[in-house]
Amino acid sequence: MDALQLRAAAALAPRYLVEAQLGAGGMGHVFRARDTRLDRLVAVKVLRPELATARSIARFKREARLLARLNHPNILAIHDSHPAEDGGLLYYVMDYAPGETLASELARGPLTPAALAQLTRDLLSALAYAHAAAVIHRDVKPSNIFILSGRYTLGDFGIARLLAEAEPTDSVTADGVQPGTLAYMAPEQLAGRPVTPAADLYAAGMVLYEAATGRVWPALATPTRHDWHGVPSWLRPALQRALRIEPAERWPDAGTMLAAVRPRSAGRSLVLRAAAYGAPLIGLLLVGGALLPPGRPLLSRIWSKTPHFAAAQSDLALVPFRSEGEVGRELAKYAAAELEWSPRWSFRPFADVLSWWDSAGVQAEGLAPRRVHSRWWGEGRVITGDDRDTLLLVIHDSAGRTVRNARVPGTTAQLGDWARDVADTMVRALYPQYFNEFTELSSGGRGNFAAMGDLVNGLAAFAADDWAAAESLFTASLESDPSFGRPAWELRLLALWRRSADSVKYTAALATLPAPYDALLAAMNVPNLLRRDSLLRALRDSYPDNSRAQLLLFDEELHRGAIIGIPLRQVLDDMRRRTPRD
Repeated sequence: MDALQLRAAAALAPRYLVEAQLGAGGMGHVFRARDTRLDRLVAVKVLRPELATARSIARFKREARLLARLNHPNILAIHDSHPAEDGGLLYYVMDYAPGETLASELARGPLTPAALAQLTRDLLSALAYAHAAAVIHRDVKPSNIFILSGRYTLGDFGIARLLAEAEPTDSVTADGVQPGTLAYMAPEQLAGRPVTPAADLYAAGMVLYEAATGRVWPALATPTRHDWHGVPSWLRPALQRALRIEPAERWPDAGTMLAAVRPRSAGRSLVLRAAAYGAPLIGLLLVGGALLPPGRPLLSRIWSKTPHFAAAQSDLALVPFRSEGEVGRELAKYAAAELEWSPRWSFRPFADVLSWWDSAGVQAEGLAPRRVHSRWWGEGRVITGDDRDTLLLVIHDSAGRTVRNARVPGTTAQLGDWARDVADTMVRALYPQYFNEFTELSSGGRGNFAAMGDLVNGLAAFAADDWAAAESLFTASLESDPSFGRPAWELRLLALWRRSADSVKYTAALATLPAPYDALLAAMNVPNLLRRDSLLRALRDSYPDNSRAQLLLFDEELHRGAIIGIPLRQVLDDMRRRTPRD
């Protein structure tokens, strides 16, 4: 035992026998103890003695008083407290939650429909009770929601306040520090304005959105323009109102929000819902795409909205580099374009990183360790010099720990070369055994800023379904460098999806591509459907981290699987298993 645990054991005996430390925070430590009188396990929160100032003692006592007035099955109950007027330890005793928190549960992915429905009921019930008692929590987040006896229980009322209290009671926190957790703050709380129960409903909406989708709600996102994929229909309207920017436009209270939520369809499978509501669409799909109009197949549109069909955790990712102006962002974009073109690793699409990075604003850097979902990821800062600039590159692992620092010099006048050096630095550090192969693979377009620029812009146009612009940009990239295999491959894929004639101008560039890209194109031209499906499946299994291999197989089986005896449900189940949750 450490000194504080020994001191706590002596102070709490004989009523409570301290067994182990459960955790430690900025204000205090939490211990597991046994209530000898009632023979049950409890949790004891002890204020760290070195923090026992008048301000911290006032805050700690205030938390205990607020908890004492709340008696609800979905709120951690307080049983006893010690005032510490006699110079001893300040502590209070509460329910012991032997399970895990919602945060640790969400680390494994979104909740099941049944668990999501229970979380919705439990969390909103707890907030409705607290608000009825005039208590505002102000720190609703997954790590403050405990799983206790099969129910979700709200805890840690450390910065809660009474609705009737004036906002200056926050003086018990550090001067100038806005109380709460930035990633789960309502807009008015972020701005330092007085909060009402509407702030708790906003945070609850963020938590429920994350529980449904596995994605963190971006700060200050607009509900009407946000991606609601993964949120069930019974919950979506309630969250869209709870997450409005203006507090007055949200639900009046948690009880009203709870009454509006009716999870009648929770737990029903995608296929059963489709059978109930979309039978004509399934009938159309079952004919193998024969009745679909010319143009890009349906799956490619689904793909463009959920761009990472690769592994749920990619191998590599980049976030925008910090700099004055846009040079850091552009440098990261071009370096990403280099890194994503190798079958040896899966790369998190840079456009996907930007989708949450831009909406997160000042919180983006703090959210990066949990949002990039990559084995390794790079960030950096551009330092401007008189004749030459330098990128201070930092490579992290999935837990956010630094694994490598590097200085990569370059100039904005040769941004393409600088981006290539950044990509080379990461590959040398993380995949030295594949470095030679990587440089050969990406040699086309290297040093050719125009070719790389047209490629990057063409990929953006393609993702936006602007096929004509994408074709024009890919063609321009090839005209700048006829040996550049990557835009040639994208043009070939675009021609297949648009059912248009191939151009023969770029066949020489295609010859420079390694497996699986050349093999994928060859498989797509096999006329026998059974043979084509077998080849695509073999390529997908041989290159499980290659998003294009998975895309082309799913596209093939969704549109023509029924013709060769593959049930639609089997295809959808396969897509569900292999599609990441974020």
